[in-house]
Amino acid sequence: MNKQINGLRFNFPFKSMAANTHQNNAFKKVCFLILLWVFVSSCKSAFDRADVDKFITRYNKEDFSEFANIQISLNHNYFISKHYLISKIGEQYPPYTVTFNVLKGKVTSVNRLFLMGTKDYLSNRDIDKLARRMEDYGFCLLRVDSLGSVYINPFQVYSEPILIKAPQQKQERFKYDEYLYKRYKGAWFLKSGY
Repeated sequence: MNKQINGLRFNFPFKSMAANTHQNNAFKKVCFLILLWVFVSSCKSAFDRADVDKFITRYNKEDFSEFANIQISLNHNYFISKHYLISKIGEQYPPYTVTFNVLKGKVTSVNRLFLMGTKDYLSNRDIDKLARRMEDYGFCLLRVDSLGSVYINPFQVYSEPILIKAPQQKQERFKYDEYLYKRYKGAWFLKSGY
């Protein structure tokens, strides 16, 4: 910015500095919005009945039999990787800690620390297949028991199932892991309080 004072001409760089400051602020805002989107786009922490209804409509006829006797839970969700705990159902099966690289679309590490002397019961290939399928679904928790009942939490990390699909269940309500589930729609049961 040029300015003339008492016949002398001065060149002040303030306008260009102000433009750079504005660009820096805009850049910071964009970075903040991207980080906020990444945080919010992981499993939702808040949901309502409309979300539950959409979920049931989408997965009502889904065949989860490939996960029979398996439990997978999302442990951590970072920008480029997710950490899953994958195990067979039962106390004798400690979980594998699995790192799934979102950008590469595959498992990049399998930690067997929790096995502590227990024989490997899932191959790396099985673990990779299960993690890829879980990534396709985007759930926070998926468990399928030997009867074909499906325990799902599509919305919250570190939480019990919110929905249970139990076609063989004849009662209108039942307890699972100290929580009460009530029939919501068809074979779907919703955790009490939702």
